[in-house]
Amino acid sequence: MMTELSAGDLKPLEPIVGRVDALTEVSGGLFNRVMRGEGELGVFYVKQLTDSARSGSFPPLPTSRTQRYAVAVSWHEHALACSADHNVVVPVLLGTSADDSLIVMSEVSGRPLYEDLVTTPMPPSLVESHLRKIVAWLGRFHERPMPERERMHAASDAFKRYKVGLQYLDLFPLLPSSLLDGAGAFVASYLQATDDVVHGDLNSRNVLVESDKIAVIDFEQGHLGEGIYDLAYILSEYVIFSHAHSHTSMETFIGATWREYVKVRPSVKLDVEECRFQVHLGFQTLYRLVGPSRTVWSGHLDDFVKRDLTAWSMDRLSKWLPT
Repeated sequence: MMTELSAGDLKPLEPIVGRVDALTEVSGGLFNRVMRGEGELGVFYVKQLTDSARSGSFPPLPTSRTQRYAVAVSWHEHALACSADHNVVVPVLLGTSADDSLIVMSEVSGRPLYEDLVTTPMPPSLVESHLRKIVAWLGRFHERPMPERERMHAASDAFKRYKVGLQYLDLFPLLPSSLLDGAGAFVASYLQATDDVVHGDLNSRNVLVESDKIAVIDFEQGHLGEGIYDLAYILSEYVIFSHAHSHTSMETFIGATWREYVKVRPSVKLDVEECRFQVHLGFQTLYRLVGPSRTVWSGHLDDFVKRDLTAWSMDRLSKWLPT
């Protein structure tokens, strides 16, 4: 039985980090608790996976905390291997506890990229500079083989289907009837895709920036699919940022980013995969306007910008989905 970690009960942590002097809860993710600790290892962070969403109107999760723990550890180790000698940092794993679904990691410095996109927006050129670093790292992350693929696929596939249901299938009622067959075929194909190791939740709150350094965190929503899912995931926020601030070079940057991604992934078939990337981007942007977490991603926008973004997303899908 899992022991829920609290500041008053440090026993689950002591075998992993030794002496703990302080432990306080901080803002966590949707399906986990996060605590900041201090002790003989210095400052560290603890994540404990939970069996249900901690906020929002999300349906029950299809996977257990133990399955997501296995995914989180495996994907985190994969990310660390991809970050050697690179300009993207991943927290060092200090220890884990399968019984209590605990992951203990080092502190990484930086502020969430979300702040620079939404709270106090930075110039587009700086946003784009950060995104280029992320894309270069993603190429390595998606290309690198993962050990125990079959076991990890079994642990992550149900959550992948859950996420695709939220972000794609639940949007079908918004689509014109002429796009439904193409959208259905697109989703069916993605559910079968397992070629790439996918972060699965590469949003701006899981990217930390400090000067010219980038850190990527939170790996428990990983799955096997298409790497372009991650690319569209983070670029959808750039699309929102660009519309909110009337950035006129958005399409130029999206095109350049796609070409850079292809360079670091020579196995990608440009003519086929670009179409799928653009469809992912249309769905991911639309989801951030209407999904359960829309307040986070688009709650700061006025109605005019939201309508403009909705039209942009629909135009993207109309252009790239077969009819």
